[in-house]
Amino acid sequence: MSDTPGQSIDDVIAQKEARLAEQVAAIERERAELTELKRLTVLAAKHNWIVSAAPALPTDGGGIETVAELVESYRTDARSQYRQIRFDVRRNYDSGIKRIVKDAGHMRLADLNAATIQRLYEQWAAGGKLAQGRALVGKLRLLSGFGVTVLNHEVCMRLSSILHKMRFALPEKRVERLTETHARAIRAKAHEMDRPSIALAQAFQFDLPLKQTDVIGQWVPLSEPGVSDVIHDEMGKWIRGIRWEEIDENLILRHVTSMHQREVELDLKRAPMVMEELKKIGKPPARGPVIVCEWESKPWSQNEYRRWWRKLADAAGVPKNVKNMDSSRATGSSENRSREAPVAL
Repeated sequence: MSDTPGQSIDDVIAQKEARLAEQVAAIERERAELTELKRLTVLAAKHNWIVSAAPALPTDGGGIETVAELVESYRTDARSQYRQIRFDVRRNYDSGIKRIVKDAGHMRLADLNAATIQRLYEQWAAGGKLAQGRALVGKLRLLSGFGVTVLNHEVCMRLSSILHKMRFALPEKRVERLTETHARAIRAKAHEMDRPSIALAQAFQFDLPLKQTDVIGQWVPLSEPGVSDVIHDEMGKWIRGIRWEEIDENLILRHVTSMHQREVELDLKRAPMVMEELKKIGKPPARGPVIVCEWESKPWSQNEYRRWWRKLADAAGVPKNVKNMDSSRATGSSENRSREAPVAL
């Protein structure tokens, strides 16, 4: 029987396997610690060392008492992983953490228990938003883990243990997909509404295993890592998108993907929609971003691109539950995964 309504047997087995793997990992860590302690004990006896206890680490977490204070420390502490993650990931974290602060920032960490966490989850998952509820609980786990590993915060140790033992319903897997008919309709509507850049982007996303970020790129602050020759006073610098100079005379695209940070070689001649759009362009530029907004002559911002894609998709009759992320094999379109990838030979 499933522990959670809506869970399949496979999901239950997967969860139990994950818990067993965690227990095995914990046992291995303890075994390694005991082995090291035994080694040091033998050395101390052999060399007549005087062993004294290590100074205790502070366990008050720097006076942090509330969820909001823990969040502030996570964002500002030089040792925090937050300062090392990519801009787009950090922005996603900020969105979830902002909601946590709004709903629970005033709560004392010592007052959080399984019941209060369950109530927060139910609030976040209301209306069938199970994925949102799990994601926000995941951010709580992240924050408590920071409190344990970086701040040595005793209350976070208790909170982390509680969160580790709690289980939440899995959302149904998305089965929506953007079909070839959808992609062609969006491209046609994009040309009809004078947005050929979106038609070209849609072709790249559908035909190739590239995420949206790989196709249209991303604007980030100048302070973020990465070198770019595309800079705007208000938007920062543009990085990660495909460029014309990455396509050689044989129409082989070589691009370092945002997901795996490795270069892929893709034969555009085996990407029919891309070839159709390239023929419309004629002679392409020698260099620079491939996807450029028509009225601003610079790469699209991700929010504006998504807004216009949805507008075109609606006009083309694409169902509301089909999203731009369903275009690419890199993000899970089952139809696209079944097609042969146009890898360069």
